[in-house]
Amino acid sequence: MRVGPRLHPGLEAVHDEHHALVAKAASRYAGADLLHRQVRPASLQGPLGVTRQPLLLCLALRVVISPYNTPMQADDKRVGLRSRLREEALVGLFVKLPGFEVIDCAKNAGFDFVVIDREHSALDERTVLDQIAYGRALGLPALVRLPEVDVPVIGRLLDAGAAGVQVSDVTKREQVDTLVAATRFPPEGERGVAPSVRAGHYGRVPVSEYVHAAPDPLLVIQVERALNREELRALLAAPIDVCFIGAVDLSANMGSTGELTPDVRGRITAICD
Repeated sequence: MRVGPRLHPGLEAVHDEHHALVAKAASRYAGADLLHRQVRPASLQGPLGVTRQPLLLCLALRVVISPYNTPMQADDKRVGLRSRLREEALVGLFVKLPGFEVIDCAKNAGFDFVVIDREHSALDERTVLDQIAYGRALGLPALVRLPEVDVPVIGRLLDAGAAGVQVSDVTKREQVDTLVAATRFPPEGERGVAPSVRAGHYGRVPVSEYVHAAPDPLLVIQVERALNREELRALLAAPIDVCFIGAVDLSANMGSTGELTPDVRGRITAICD
């Protein structure tokens, strides 16, 4: 039975089509049925008495089906990124500007991932969280660079769906151990379990699947100082995915700011070896 005022005759077919689409979505996601019931009575009268109900139903449908309908589907991008890193050279982009357009540009330019920069930019946390969400919707993995291992911030970024974390100026194994613990669920780590967040698909998947089936975030440590061989070995022995060499900071710490002198090149080669 139809609820609400009668539609203009020319919109009858559109009305029925939208009801059918929402009903189909409801079979895939129980929340759609709730949206369906809430929207149907909320008809608004437009010019000449034509209801705007079909537009409202369309908006409800977009909420249901965008951007991911299959649980853990967005996390497949993270798994693919890690496996690709082991087999090929990938190209990413540092994001230092607010807004969605820069994420759009990175996706359309063909970048494999983005690193949203919270070290050398004025981006606030709300902006970063929104950019992470937009990247997920586009299928573009987004890591976040932080100036230090900040456990509460890391937890919020991962809850929002960040593909990984990059930490600058790592010099001690203890920093890496804290980073690993902050990004792993118990018993391997100390990350808090909150299945109601975006990374947990807002409770759409069982807690056990969220905790055990979700891939671990990518971990990137940034080396910016002339560490000795033992210090480097300790860092690289940790379960990290990438060691990023901050060449400019490294050159500054070696007394030749911005210049890749033979000593700086030699140090970079030693790190890579």
